[in-house]
Amino acid sequence: MSFSPSPYQQNVFNFIKNGRGNAIVEAVAGSGKTTTIVKALDLLPRNASVLFLAFNKTVVMELKTKVPRHVEVSTYHSVGFRSLRYSLRGRRINVDNSKAFKFIKTIQFDAIPDSTKTEFGLYCGAIQKLVGLAKSHGYGVLDDSMNLDEIAEHHDLFDRWPEELNFDKLKGYVESTLSFCKKQTSIIDFDDMIYMPMVLNTSFKRYDYVFIDEAQDTSHVQRHLLTKMLKYRGRLIAVGDSSQAIYGFRGADSGSMDAIKSEFSAKSLPLSISYRCAKAIVTKAQTVNSQILPFDGNPEGSVTFKHTYQPSDFNASDAILCRNTAPLVAMAFALIRKGVSPNVLGRDIGKGLISLCQKWKSVTKVDALLDKLDSTYVLAVDKADGDESKLVNFSDQIECIRIFNNEMPSGDNRVSTLCSIIDNFFGDCQDNRITLCTVHKSKGLEWHKVYLLDPEKFQPEWVRLDWQRVQERNIEYVAITRAIDELVYIDSGKWA
Repeated sequence: MSFSPSPYQQNVFNFIKNGRGNAIVEAVAGSGKTTTIVKALDLLPRNASVLFLAFNKTVVMELKTKVPRHVEVSTYHSVGFRSLRYSLRGRRINVDNSKAFKFIKTIQFDAIPDSTKTEFGLYCGAIQKLVGLAKSHGYGVLDDSMNLDEIAEHHDLFDRWPEELNFDKLKGYVESTLSFCKKQTSIIDFDDMIYMPMVLNTSFKRYDYVFIDEAQDTSHVQRHLLTKMLKYRGRLIAVGDSSQAIYGFRGADSGSMDAIKSEFSAKSLPLSISYRCAKAIVTKAQTVNSQILPFDGNPEGSVTFKHTYQPSDFNASDAILCRNTAPLVAMAFALIRKGVSPNVLGRDIGKGLISLCQKWKSVTKVDALLDKLDSTYVLAVDKADGDESKLVNFSDQIECIRIFNNEMPSGDNRVSTLCSIIDNFFGDCQDNRITLCTVHKSKGLEWHKVYLLDPEKFQPEWVRLDWQRVQERNIEYVAITRAIDELVYIDSGKWA
């Protein structure tokens, strides 16, 4: 089948083949950005050095089968790790994602005579969180990085930590942990793969062309790495959708597209036509992102609200998405009881729930665990002082655990059994089962028919910061644009 580029795609091709300088390609959801990039790569000189930076290993493996042979495909972390190994050649480097935790536990706390288990429990999680964010922002290495106060404020961390936590003391712990991470080059964690090359000022292979996929999720330190990968007069082509930036909580910069445009003097090239979504779905998406346009050849499709539903309404090829996890878990068990086998994505969500269940080692019975969670939540409410943002994720987790408890075998009250049920609940994509997942887990996926569960959870009232409002708007946009033909809004528990 011959490829007939749209005027938007042709503009991208013309710029890459005949133009000069860098470009930022604003590709709306379903605009065929992968096809556009792969076609553009064929236009480059065969003797040019080309690097394609993909978001994760899965995308890397997929792209390697599509791009020309002379194009290198990698993740930021793989490129950073390769640079570290070259710089530290002759030395063994082990990857251990518990590197920071082990230092905090065995050196930082055990070495302090007056440290207690209570203080370790109070500070450990906060230290790890702030250390990870500090690395993604390039703290202590890049001149234009935020300081620790600014990073904590930007990510709304002050309101999430308990009142007993002394921030000045926390910063001391973070500084010593970062100092250890910088010195300990024989062991690195995932964050170190892009942080340590900046610390050690390692050398990178430089390329004539560097392409970035999912550019909207680029962090501050990753943008600095780009400058080390380009040759003099090398060209950067960054492709992404600023309306799909939903990973700010991980340290990604929600304004990354604008930052790349400014820092690299990049020309804006839109890819505005969505070939994925039917016209009615594009119309709905335009209420969130006015830049997205429908493809004339697509069907009309539908966007509806279903007030009641029954098991026969849900097919194996459909998906049910929700902003929060607890409604999905409840929906999954309801489907199971009605004879429908669902597939729930999110193994990391399950690990987080299990970690919460095992937070208190002395608590081995589920009823005691629920009491502990309730009392902890009451304390969190008092500290929140009316700010719901401090409670929403914790509340969602507790609700999930209660739902799982309702599915426990009769007479079994063991936390270990509860953890086993949770562990077996979440899985990977299966073609023969309806898919349930959070919007974050749906990123990059699509289905012909998508149900959006409890739509009132989009744009929650607890959002306070401007970047959080943008993130929540983007989450709704991502949810809408997962649908190809049909988008159906439903509420929890409305069985016919």
